[in-house]
Amino acid sequence: IRRQRQMCIRDRKNRFFKGNTVEFLRPFGDFHAQVIEYMTDGEGNEIEVANHPQSVVYIKSEIELEPDTFIRMERK
Repeated sequence: IRRQRQMCIRDRKNRFFKGNTVEFLRPFGDFHAQVIEYMTDGEGNEIEVANHPQSVVYIKSEIELEPDTFIRMERK
């Protein structure tokens, strides 16, 4: 498995913003919560909000992520 510190998100139900706390649901290992500090669109342009359905978004991660990792907004 190729591990990476950047996550590509393609299918979203809700929009999210830079500064939101999200949880990574990993197929191997524990959940991990982190604040989104940097994200780009599919062309590499930095963005503040991911709000277009079916668009590609990349998020920098503090940990190594496996393929098939899911992301969700942190539960409060």
